[in-house]
Amino acid sequence: MKLLEEDQTQSLNIASSSLQSYTSQIQVIRIMNHPDYKNRIVIVDTPGFDDTHKSDMEILKIIGQWLEQAYKGQVLLRGIFYLHRISDNRMAGSPRKNLEMFKKLTGQAAANRVVLVTTMWDLARTDERRETFTRRQQQLSELYWRDLLAAGARYEAFDNSHEAALRCIKQIFPLYKMPLIPMIRPSTPLQIQDELVNVGKRINETDAGRTLYSSLQDTLDQTRKTLQTLREQAMAADDHEAVSRLERELRVTEAQFQRTFVDLRELEIPWWRKVLLIVLPKGGQRPPRRFGLRWWIQRIIVRPRLPEMVTEGRNLTTGGRCTAANYEPSDI
Repeated sequence: MKLLEEDQTQSLNIASSSLQSYTSQIQVIRIMNHPDYKNRIVIVDTPGFDDTHKSDMEILKIIGQWLEQAYKGQVLLRGIFYLHRISDNRMAGSPRKNLEMFKKLTGQAAANRVVLVTTMWDLARTDERRETFTRRQQQLSELYWRDLLAAGARYEAFDNSHEAALRCIKQIFPLYKMPLIPMIRPSTPLQIQDELVNVGKRINETDAGRTLYSSLQDTLDQTRKTLQTLREQAMAADDHEAVSRLERELRVTEAQFQRTFVDLRELEIPWWRKVLLIVLPKGGQRPPRRFGLRWWIQRIIVRPRLPEMVTEGRNLTTGGRCTAANYEPSDI
């Protein structure tokens, strides 16, 4: 945001006070006086996973609730930025988990609106470092981002400059360089928006929620093993200083274990909800009362015909303006 304000011509401004965020953790900011798009660009800055103060479950709730309210207010995002540090030398652990969560949030249908942005290019001050970053960019494109790029996503290198920030925005609007060409609204929501609003799922029942559940299970298993190792080391240690250090690590790991366990309990889906998700028509509609038990039996037994019996869910709207912020549906 700050880089967008660093305009030497003083023609581009950020009007953050003109819009109110849906939550204090999400910033909704309008760009003013853009040379091509004037005041019509609104940027939504969401918190990222692996936050030091919030759990991944809290972050998923914050993002999911905002996107749900935006969709109900007839607001569809024109583009989505995914930021990845090019300085990271490995694509494992948190970076890979975050990418999988992002894919489940956006979905395949919205991949053509995704811009994959690699940051930290300003650290490439030597030719050797730039070559290293270029190799990593190629590896990301060929291995980890291949399915997104094949579905229409684009990527951009960000070197922490005002010009790079504008290039990223232009990636979202490649077809609208002429001011007289109208901006066509996107026709499809993000996957999590469709699941929450059209299908009627709860946040833990979405693909993103299920992916987080699986990730937390792995984290819980790893933390359990770490706890066992630390206890064994503390019992075997003779040095008082080493014992104190191990006890501190043990307390931190136990706290992490408890947080992960609480998140897992929150993400669990009761058995009766699992049955509902299998048999209910798309759109979260309840079964007609007049069908009673016969309807339920038919839905469960005649499983191969289920896609033919599914009815299309409708977009649930609350009016022309989004309840999350004061802007028109045509702005984003």
